Amino acid sequence: MAELVFFEATPLTDGCPVSRDSEYGYSPENPIRVASVVPDQIGPLADYYFEFLQGPQNEGLEYTLIDTYPMENGELDVYEVMVEGMAETVMLYIDEFHADQLMVPRGFSCQY
Repeated sequence: MAELVFFEATPLTDGCPVSRDSEYGYSPENPIRVASVVPDQIGPLADYYFEFLQGPQNEGLEYTLIDTYPMENGELDVYEVMVEGMAETVMLYIDEFHADQLMVPRGFSCQY
C-alpha cells in the first residue's frame, strides 16, 4: 500500500471537466484551446464549443465575437458571453489554432 497514489478527482458537470484554474478561458494567457474539438469541423470551432457550453444551472447562452488579436501561429478571439437570465456578461478567450484538453471555465456547465 505504500506505493498507492491518489489523485484529486476532476469535478464534472454533466460529463464535462470543469477547470481547476480560475483563469481558464477568462484570460488571454490561458484561453480555451478548441483546435481539438472536431478535426474536420467546417466553420469556426468556437461555434461548435459554444453549442455545448451552458450557464451554471444549465441555462442557455448567447455569445458574440468582440475582437481578434494576432498571436504566434494564429489568432486569439475574445467573445462576450451572456447567460440567460443574468444581467452581467463575461469575456471568454478562445484559441482556435492550438489544441489542449477541453474543459469548462469555472462558473459554467455544459451538455455532453
